Amino acid sequence: MMRDIFHTVNGLRLHSLDWATEGKPPVMLLHGLAVFAHAWDHNSAALQNDFHIVALDQRGHGDSDRGTCSDYRTEVYASDILGVADALGWRRFSLVGQSMGGHNAMYVAAMHPDRVERLVISDMEPVMRLDLIANMREAERLPEYDTLEDVIAEAAARNPRPTADLQRRRAEHTVKQLPNGKLTPKYDFNAPKCWAALDLWPDLAKIVCPTLLVRGAESPVLRTEIAARMVDAIPDCQFVEIDGAGHSIGLDNPADFDSAVREFLRGAVR
Repeated sequence: MMRDIFHTVNGLRLHSLDWATEGKPPVMLLHGLAVFAHAWDHNSAALQNDFHIVALDQRGHGDSDRGTCSDYRTEVYASDILGVADALGWRRFSLVGQSMGGHNAMYVAAMHPDRVERLVISDMEPVMRLDLIANMREAERLPEYDTLEDVIAEAAARNPRPTADLQRRRAEHTVKQLPNGKLTPKYDFNAPKCWAALDLWPDLAKIVCPTLLVRGAESPVLRTEIAARMVDAIPDCQFVEIDGAGHSIGLDNPADFDSAVREFLRGAVR
């Protein structure tokens, strides 16, 4: 049974979803930029029988507190991740990170090799290409919607791959209601604008834990030539490409994504 938990870390109240399977190998799930812990719900449900899953709302996202503009940095996100792990009593744990979450997970694994058991990087390069999020960085305000159906329609137009059921369930957790009755996304307007992501190329060789790099076959974010370089740079790195998926692999093709992640975290990928 999933439950909401909160921990105060680095002065912020951070929210996580704990799938309450203590005693199994601990795994923390890290969402992408302008997303949220609930984005992992269907993946968590598929993985919970094998692992103790905790999905974190990273600072400025979902139901976690908003940070200052200067703190939307790789190093601070990493400190939050370790702080939540400490609060959970996790000395060693695995990380599964999508996009921005993958970037933060790479940094944690590189800088704190004693803490990370296994690492899954989902569709992220070591250097964030800011042109890919130019629309969010240049926006003057967060979008507002009249109805949840409008949220679903916009999401489906942007990415038609997920099922209608997944689109709806995701949309229900994407937004909050404003005093004027309209709906708006549940992330800090400044999180994309202020995101200061480190160049992690120099640190990839420090990632000593077994690593799985996952690419969506139709993704514009993780380029094939960069993926090949990452596999060469990370000492113990395997690679899998998921058909029928763009950048949001776990949403676009959850069955194949969950299978690849499960087998890797079990140590079964060769």
